[in-house]
Amino acid sequence: MTDQKEPKRITVYTRLVGVVEPKSIKEVMKDIDQANAHEKDVDHIVLTIMSPGGWLYDGFALFDHIRASKVPIDIIAEGYCASSALMIMQAGRKRISRPHTSFMVHPSSHRQEEPQPYEEFLSIVEQYKRNHDLFVTLTIQRSKMDRKEFEKLYEPRKYLSAQEALKLGFIDEIFA
Repeated sequence: MTDQKEPKRITVYTRLVGVVEPKSIKEVMKDIDQANAHEKDVDHIVLTIMSPGGWLYDGFALFDHIRASKVPIDIIAEGYCASSALMIMQAGRKRISRPHTSFMVHPSSHRQEEPQPYEEFLSIVEQYKRNHDLFVTLTIQRSKMDRKEFEKLYEPRKYLSAQEALKLGFIDEIFA
């Protein structure tokens, strides 16, 4: 009888560096899709984030993509993890920070490029409110904070050390 060894499973590494926008999340989503297409060969995915944040719709898309992954995804913050990047981080199985990473939280913002008719503007305001509510909900869902504590934290912008982020429950561990 031959001793059948199970094939070694691999770890897939991907990175989100820069502003959260279609261009930056495209490759990450592609890497996640490829890992899931070969899930029997992949143990887990490690996503490293170094980002000042960015567009909420793109952040929501990547957040959902991470959560939908059949292969577990651990997320490591390096350097700077702010705004929608911190929200994305909450989708990971494990949320890890390097020791000198800075985190930043603030209320979401909306930029309007062109003038809009009154009715359209009201619709945009309602959508902005929904987006902001979802941003806050996703960002704090695994933290040790409730919404009121979070809102006090981000007025004005709040910068956190890795140790502070750990204490507040935005990350699970600090790893050198």
